[in-house]
Order: sequence, then structure tokens, then C-alpha cells
Amino acid sequence: MCKNRGGGGECYAVALSECGFVQKEEFFTAFAKRAPAVCLVRDPIGVIKSILNLVGRDGGRIFILDTPYEQITQVGFGDFTKAPISWREANPHLASIATIVEDSSGHVFIQNSLQEALQKVITQTHYIDMQQITSQNAYATLLDLSQKLNFNPPEKDSVIWTTKMFGEINGVLPFSLHIPCESSNEASEQVLEVSITLEQYAMWQRGIIYLLQDFIKSTPFTNIAIIIPSNKAKLLSPVILQRLENFMQGFIEALQRRVEYINAHKITEEQVLDFLREHKDVAKKLEAKLDRELAHIMSNRADIVESWGYYQQFKALCH
Repeated sequence: MCKNRGGGGECYAVALSECGFVQKEEFFTAFAKRAPAVCLVRDPIGVIKSILNLVGRDGGRIFILDTPYEQITQVGFGDFTKAPISWREANPHLASIATIVEDSSGHVFIQNSLQEALQKVITQTHYIDMQQITSQNAYATLLDLSQKLNFNPPEKDSVIWTTKMFGEINGVLPFSLHIPCESSNEASEQVLEVSITLEQYAMWQRGIIYLLQDFIKSTPFTNIAIIIPSNKAKLLSPVILQRLENFMQGFIEALQRRVEYINAHKITEEQVLDFLREHKDVAKKLEAKLDRELAHIMSNRADIVESWGYYQQFKALCH
């Protein structure tokens, strides 16, 4: 939601990342006004690579200060052939490519499907390639969009231009720490819940207090946010803050080790292409899907598709 620069009140942005949800027809017909659309696109081979390189955890996200660091940072790559997804793989699960291509849930490669579903609503589509929202280009891209679509210009110094929303630490975060608070009355002992999350999530929350900000700025993970509800501030004490900082020092070291492991085991676009080269049946299904789902962008921004080097290699191996 943002205010128009001209003072014309507020406007709402609806973000869609799937096209297979229940009652989608009713949802798509519920839009009262026509509006422009922004469609973020990427080389399809890069999309598959990034999905395979996602990490997550099976199990809960609530811990205590004495929980071993390796348990907190124990995340794995996903096996997308299973439902629900299993996050216990030591390496990216290449066999999951076939499942991603099938994508019966309508999460991947849905650009044309969304265009058709919203054809009576969309006035114009602005395609944005992933290369336009890298840390070097994102601010200029959003500034240009703000001028075209008449919303408030972005803040140039925001943390969102220099850090990833979904990166190597996203599978570990967010999680919560439950810290018992000392009390003279054992029957009324309270627990302070501290959230360890990403600044990109925390920045949208209200009624929170940030903790240990100077400490976080001194680490490699400057977009981590340590927060508590502002109405729980009375539970804080110098002792708790010191225990929390001691915990974070060890946690950051363990997180660095986990990130190094993840980066060392990620796959590349070349490995995705090798899999498709060896599994022609999967490649043909992907080719048919992309021919259908990239039809609109090919008609309107063929230059973007032509810039996708790995997709062009994929097209060549299919023929």
C-alpha cells in the first residue's frame, strides 16, 4: 500500500506468486478497477536452479538459549518429489526438476496464465527482469516504476537495496528464543519471546523494539533483526541482554559455517542443463510449458527473453 505522490489518497498493490489456488476464478473477478501490472521475470533455467538451491527446516522454530547452535542452524535442501517437501537433503535434489516442471500446483512458470486470468483487469504490463533488481540496479528500477505508476519514490538508503530477502540464511530464520525471566514469585514466572528474523520482515511490523543493533552491524549478517514486542520491554534486564548477546556471538559463528556449507553445495545452471540434456522427456515437457507461458512476454518484450543465455542454450538442446 502506498500514497500517491499527487496526494490522491492511497492505492493498493496485490502480489500474486501462484495461479493454482482454490477459488481463483472468484478472486480474479473480484477486482473492481482496472490497473497496470508489474511482472518480475527471470531466465527459466535460473528459476529452476534457485528452487533447487532453497534450504529449509523440518520441525519447529522455537528454541532456548541452551539449544545447541548446530541444531538451530540445521537446515537442508529440499526434496520436492515429496509432499510435504522434505528439507533433509545434504545436496540439491536434481531429480526434483521433473516435479518442478510438472508443477501441478501452479507456482512456477505462470506468466501467461496470469495474463489470461487478469486480461479484463490489466491495463498494461511492465516486465522487470531479475537483472534490473540486483543491488546495483534495484533502486533505479523502482524509482523509474514510481514515476511510471505514480507511487511514492523509494528511499535510497534502505537496507532492501543491499541485502537478500531470500538468501542462504532464510532457511534458518526466522526463529524464536524463549528466555525465562527471573521473578521473586515462582508461580508467576514469565517467558520473554525474542524473535531472530530478517530486517526485511521486521521493517513492516509495528509495536516492536530492536535489540543489539550495534552488535548485528558488526557481523557479516547486517540484515538480521532481533526484536521483541514493545509491550514486553519491562521483562528486559541487563542480565538477559548479556545472555542474549553471548548467545548471538556463538550463533553467528555457527550460521557462518552453515552458509559456507550451503554455498559450497549449491548447483549451477549448467548442472540443470546437463540434467535436461540427459532427460529428454522432462526437457520436452518444459519446452512445451515455456512456449505457452512465455507467449505474452515474447510478444511484448522479446528483448528480455533473448537476453536469457541459459534459456537460449536450453532451446538449442531441445532441437
